[in-house]
Amino acid sequence: MKRRRILLALTCVSICQIAGAAGLQWYDTQAWNALRHAHASSRWIVHFWGMSCDPCRQELPAWGRFVHDHPGIRITFIEVEQAVPSEVEAALAQAGLAGSDQWLSANGLDAAQRYAIDRHWGGEIPLTLLIAPDSQVQTINGTVDFHRLVAWAGAQP
Repeated sequence: MKRRRILLALTCVSICQIAGAAGLQWYDTQAWNALRHAHASSRWIVHFWGMSCDPCRQELPAWGRFVHDHPGIRITFIEVEQAVPSEVEAALAQAGLAGSDQWLSANGLDAAQRYAIDRHWGGEIPLTLLIAPDSQVQTINGTVDFHRLVAWAGAQP
């Protein structure tokens, strides 16, 4: 039992080092408030997705095109399934999102974390939040209609 704990601890440390090297940042219980503070008074899109979510993976290239076409919009991508950091980095890079604001869940999102993000969110992905400069939030459950995203982005100061 003690060996298993030591092995688990060493594995976690190794994953942390890999994620840091990959440019991914660890998402944990304190991250949401820090992110909200960092993006206060600006238009901001937050996209929650997962490596094992087929719709999430299928729409990543469209996100890559959107980011390329709208460089002035802050967009944060948060992978919520505790995936392998190198796989997350590769999926984002393949979609054209290598330089994006990338986060990887350190422990998965528990009920309290989901509630802090959206009190009605049960954890289903993909989930996209459109946060206006006045902190008003529009929620998109499921895949994104990018025409809606373009219209929202154009309406924001």
